[in-house]
Amino acid sequence: GHADELPEALATGADDGSVRLWSRSRWAACPEALAEFEGDSACVAISFLGLELLAAAFIGGSICLFSLQNLEVISQTYTTQGDPLLAMEAIGPGSLVVGTADGELLHLRLPSGNNAASTTWVESVSIAEAIRFESESVEGTLPSIPLCNLACDFDRTPRRLLACFASLEFRVFDCHSRSVGFNLLSEPPCAGVLAPRPRSGQQHTGVAQQRRLRLARCWVWPESHPETASARQLGARCRTETSCLELLSSPPLVATFVPLSPPGGSAAAARGGSALQDSEAADLVVVCAPPATCLYVFSCARGLVLNRIDLLPCLQPLACLWAPPVPPAFAARRPNRMRSDGEAAPWAVSGRGAGDAVLLAVSGARIARLHLEGGGARARWLGESLALPAAGLGGGG
Repeated sequence: GHADELPEALATGADDGSVRLWSRSRWAACPEALAEFEGDSACVAISFLGLELLAAAFIGGSICLFSLQNLEVISQTYTTQGDPLLAMEAIGPGSLVVGTADGELLHLRLPSGNNAASTTWVESVSIAEAIRFESESVEGTLPSIPLCNLACDFDRTPRRLLACFASLEFRVFDCHSRSVGFNLLSEPPCAGVLAPRPRSGQQHTGVAQQRRLRLARCWVWPESHPETASARQLGARCRTETSCLELLSSPPLVATFVPLSPPGGSAAAARGGSALQDSEAADLVVVCAPPATCLYVFSCARGLVLNRIDLLPCLQPLACLWAPPVPPAFAARRPNRMRSDGEAAPWAVSGRGAGDAVLLAVSGARIARLHLEGGGARARWLGESLALPAAGLGGGG
């Protein structure tokens, strides 16, 4: 989304369970945390649930909700018993999905009728109310197989969710909304429904949207793989914090959505639309199964592989794939932004042809840019890889 619509904050999580909040506007001048809190185990994921609320997931099974307005934890709740949390993603204001070591995918919704994106929700919610998550198991997962990563196609209003399993398989879920009628004075709306609070003594009725998940695609890594512990053995081992962190630091499957530049690119952004979200959903998934030496480009819409790309030797084994978002207003102002060395900046997607994208590939020590062209049918590495600072990529953060 637009930069002025994003939280003026950066959040990081660490293996020691600490979560820190940094001011985005002060990052360059004063790299000091504005606030910090600690969970009861390693932090594996953090997600903004709106402009005023941050969720942090911990291996031990707890989720903390942190108020960005008051800079304090407003609730902590346990979502699983004896089943470590390994991943979490927000799929809408007040709506989370979490993945576990037993392969379960849970859809969690915040209290009825509260809009987690609004300041009034943070001011009015009580700790007792905030911990009453409604939990629903999502169908279509792999029981007893660790779910080691979750990713959405877009940060705001995602349309697809990607779940990666230790069995070298990923599954794509469609995120769709259903309309739910409500009357706040006569009956509470369902949990996860985004409905504003009425003023005291006023009746408020209308139609709100509730997020739902539905299995759309399944895909299994097609190549032979070095003999390692089986996925079920990995699941059996993932019962301690140490074993979970080992799995997350060397993920069996690395994948991400890649939103493509649509026809019109910066022109679409100039009309006020999003240069990256004009289409219904991101179609492409780029995936690798370390220590494999290649990437695959998979089309969700067509259900087939479009390309196989050799991985740079310096990126082996691969640790992370990421497609940088492009704020549409920024893309409209600078459609052909180039660096001084003549190469495109990582976010310069809209200056290229329709159906193009730039992807970042990261190993433990190097990072490189991959340019996809022609809707993923062609690919080339941009320039040379760059060395990363001497810091680990540990879980959480």
